[in-house]
Amino acid sequence: MWRILYADQDKDSLEVLKVAFETVDADLHVDCLDRMEYLEQVIGPKLWDAYLIDLDFNDTGIDLCRQIRSLDPQGPVLFLTSYALETQRLEALNAGARGYFSKPLDLEGLRMTIRELLNEK
Repeated sequence: MWRILYADQDKDSLEVLKVAFETVDADLHVDCLDRMEYLEQVIGPKLWDAYLIDLDFNDTGIDLCRQIRSLDPQGPVLFLTSYALETQRLEALNAGARGYFSKPLDLEGLRMTIRELLNEK
């Protein structure tokens, strides 16, 4: 089973993605993080196989990506965003992200990308 951490302030988005992934793909388990203050409690003791971060997560999505990269250099990080600005995409990729997806999400395309990245590990 692959474990994915999804960080997003929007609880509805968290639930939709979790249910969509876990219903379609029994090998994917999604843990949700909706508040930055919980980060220290979850990211220190364990690492995930992949990370999904909303670009606006507590206004620090890019910083969270850098923190994850320092703790888990091999774990793929993907950004999800409501914005499609090229400058933000480049900033995310420069911070170590392996992908950048605009909302509304193509959930099947995102799931397939995650599976491909996990199979590379």
